[in-house]
Amino acid sequence: MARKTVRRNGRYITIDTKTGKEIKPGTVARQAAASLYRGAKTLPSKAKRLVKEVGDTLVYSDKPDKKGRPQTIQQERVRRETADSNRKTGQKATLNGKPVVWKGNKWVPAPATPKKRGMSNIPPKEAQPGSPSYVKPKPTTTRKNVTPTAPKKVTVAEGRMTWARKYSGEKYKGTAIGKEAKAYLSKQEKKKQLTKAQQSTGAKVLRKNNNSIG
Repeated sequence: MARKTVRRNGRYITIDTKTGKEIKPGTVARQAAASLYRGAKTLPSKAKRLVKEVGDTLVYSDKPDKKGRPQTIQQERVRRETADSNRKTGQKATLNGKPVVWKGNKWVPAPATPKKRGMSNIPPKEAQPGSPSYVKPKPTTTRKNVTPTAPKKVTVAEGRMTWARKYSGEKYKGTAIGKEAKAYLSKQEKKKQLTKAQQSTGAKVLRKNNNSIG
């Protein structure tokens, strides 16, 4: 504090050159005494801290460094503080067998995760119109007086004919199954022609009998 003596109102006073205010008698002494008192009061704690810092640089820690080399307590503390400053908030870990989360500058217990309830027996909630998952239901039409038809049964002869048509083509020409299929088709064709001839003969006989009766 820079001081200067000046004359004001018919008397000499001491003022602060920065503020221009009067320094009353005893103010500087009181400030100096308070500063000395505070310094003397903190001396024991400073001395203890100084002793601890010196001791930490001389005493080895129980934990070695990452490479397995011995380290002092101060080295361990510096490495731990550096790792803590680089650690991200929310990082998860396990401490003493319990899950913890890094928050601020310390590990705190991790919040318990809620157990999932069994939802297998609960039907899903239908989406409301306007939501992205809503699907408009298709209109259902009911047919009246419709009798369901039973599936048509395939006879042995029809199945045999289908088989003969399939294996009588050019793909199976010259093979045993192809020859057999062609022979079957030829046989069925002859039967068909014979049946037609018999039907035409019967019709002729019937017409002749009708003419004779008439």
